[in-house]
Amino acid sequence: MPPFTKVANTFSVLLSPTNLAMGESASGKWTMVADQGFELKFQGFSYWAFFKYVQEGEATISYCSQTLQGWYRADTVGPKQMGCYRASKKGVNVTAPVVTNAPAISAAPTPVNRDAMRAYVDALNQAQSSWRADLSDPEAEERFLDHAFRASILAADPAHQSHVGSAPAPVTRRSANGQTPEARLGLPDYLNWHNVTGQDFVGPVRDQKHCGDCYAYVTAAIMEASVRVQTGNQQKIYLSPQHIVSCCPYTQKCDGGYIVLGGRFAEERALAEVRCFAEEPEGEAEAPCSWGCDKPEAYWYATDYRYVGGYYGNCSEEAMLAELAKAPIGVSIYVHSDFQAYKSGIYRHVPDNELPAHVRGIAPALPTNHVVLLTGWGTDPVTNTPYWIIRNSWGTSWGERGYARILRGNNEISIEGKAATMRTVLDRHPQPHPDGHPELVPWVIATLAGLVLVCLVLAVTSLCLGVLARRYYKRAQIPIYSPVPSNLGSTN
Repeated sequence: MPPFTKVANTFSVLLSPTNLAMGESASGKWTMVADQGFELKFQGFSYWAFFKYVQEGEATISYCSQTLQGWYRADTVGPKQMGCYRASKKGVNVTAPVVTNAPAISAAPTPVNRDAMRAYVDALNQAQSSWRADLSDPEAEERFLDHAFRASILAADPAHQSHVGSAPAPVTRRSANGQTPEARLGLPDYLNWHNVTGQDFVGPVRDQKHCGDCYAYVTAAIMEASVRVQTGNQQKIYLSPQHIVSCCPYTQKCDGGYIVLGGRFAEERALAEVRCFAEEPEGEAEAPCSWGCDKPEAYWYATDYRYVGGYYGNCSEEAMLAELAKAPIGVSIYVHSDFQAYKSGIYRHVPDNELPAHVRGIAPALPTNHVVLLTGWGTDPVTNTPYWIIRNSWGTSWGERGYARILRGNNEISIEGKAATMRTVLDRHPQPHPDGHPELVPWVIATLAGLVLVCLVLAVTSLCLGVLARRYYKRAQIPIYSPVPSNLGSTN
């Protein structure tokens, strides 16, 4: 990245404990993106940056009062008036740097024994009757063993344990008169976008294999479903998660990401169909970004990407139902080892203390972050148990042919804590440029354009976890830097 040019402008903004951003003469909105950074929409521009951290040997030093270099752009569809910025906290309650050392692991974790795994599955089925566990399928068994092995490594990391426990709690489900959320909203008792009077509005189940790009699969799935719903299932597209993994600067490729940042990328760049950006073979998922084809009509913009409830931490079952009644949405969950073994029924997590002593500890208790597509809701007619319907990205051999029902109204595995949504733009595609790359040149140039320096004054002290920081109040003073000349050209 070349040196920044001179500062073009500065401004101050107070970020409230909800999502209101207040300046001296204008207002806007803001949200945390989990605990990795924050997005600000103010005076016609959208700003996004990760919190700052540096790596020094085995230690990670987090500066929760600052951000890394971030990006700003006009708050519209497409790449317009884009540039770079940084943010820093100013005034009282400035958070001191936090040092997180890599965990000392004295020996390599022991892979789960297959006989022990089968005993664990039997114990799950004996401990409850709501759902059935089954790992007889070779793919399901391999996934379980792989997850258990990786989770045993992460369990040694205190920073990861703390991060896993950081999901916001949703709003209470039931009202004083006992009405369910669907009844209060005038919605039906059952909806499943996978089968609406015989029509499928979500398309086929896919398999992300061993790449941690579930966020990309769900971003693509939300946009695909949005096209189907808006056109009455007359138009069906098949979008490329690989495009996000390979080209989006806001994610960690096969090491994870967030739906809203996938939506931000799709609003700026437009997401390619698979015919223009094919998925890579197994083991090559982090392939470099490259142009697929000169078909602007095969690239689709997103808009109105956001957390359900308006901002991170304001999700609820009722808000999710209201959005889901319009189209499928994405949800983040914490995947425990027993979820890997799910085959059918209404899932609820079975912790180790509910299992016999001889199988406790076979599968690590530490969950991992995962993202799935929420396609519907319902209530079991026999047990009166409410549930969500989700579509996973682990192929059709897992669960109910790739789907699952999860206990609803209890924030089971944090499913009601941080849902997200977006809408696909039907009537606009990237404009072609002389070099044949639709709207690529201005986007790349913009990432090299000026710097905006943001100084934040917070009302409270934030909590910093490793390279992450939790949500907090902020005040920003922003000097905007003038852009670099537009003759730098594309670096793709």
